[in-house]
Amino acid sequence: FMGLFWLIRRSPVLGAITLSVPVGGLLAVVHFKLLLNIELLRWYWFFACPVIVLWLALGAAAIWDDARKQWIAAVVVIVAFAVATWPIRRFHLTQPYENFRGALEFARGKDYRPWLDTGENHTKTVWIWRYAVMYDPRGENDAHTPKVLLAHVDESRREGMGFYLIDGYPLLTARILPEVQAMLDDPLLFEKAAVYWGQMPQQTMYIYKMRAAPKP
Repeated sequence: FMGLFWLIRRSPVLGAITLSVPVGGLLAVVHFKLLLNIELLRWYWFFACPVIVLWLALGAAAIWDDARKQWIAAVVVIVAFAVATWPIRRFHLTQPYENFRGALEFARGKDYRPWLDTGENHTKTVWIWRYAVMYDPRGENDAHTPKVLLAHVDESRREGMGFYLIDGYPLLTARILPEVQAMLDDPLLFEKAAVYWGQMPQQTMYIYKMRAAPKP
């Protein structure tokens, strides 16, 4: 914040203008969280980057006035930025944004690869909200009504297939498809077999496995 303090001391108006950008971002977080009841998407904060860079530059210039030592300021800023952002960069490098592959491997097996699909894998997969044909060329995404979902269940039981439903946006399903959600929560029809967490709640996937038909 050295750059911000330097700017406010030199020009209170410019300091207030630049400060309003991140303050507006914080207000947006509160608005989204408390009024809209959703999380503010992370990339919405990109608009604050130019202001932060300006503060860093001004702070570095204010600390090291001697031209011969300005390279030290640059190195300090670069190292500090790398250290401060390493946890989130490591998270992005090691964790999938939304785990399509993990969800599909859970349903069809660890050795399944879509480009080697011969049709021998006798498993039916249906997706709600999120469906990537590159991961699951034989998947379907038409289970937005109880009637259609029950038809999938009946077909799978009749054909002796395993059936997995992959819910790509559980919060949305619970809110606008309550009848479908009720079927997924029915212990006679499905069990929640796995959860694949995404980097944000809307990228989390619930995997529901069809239960065997009750014996007559």
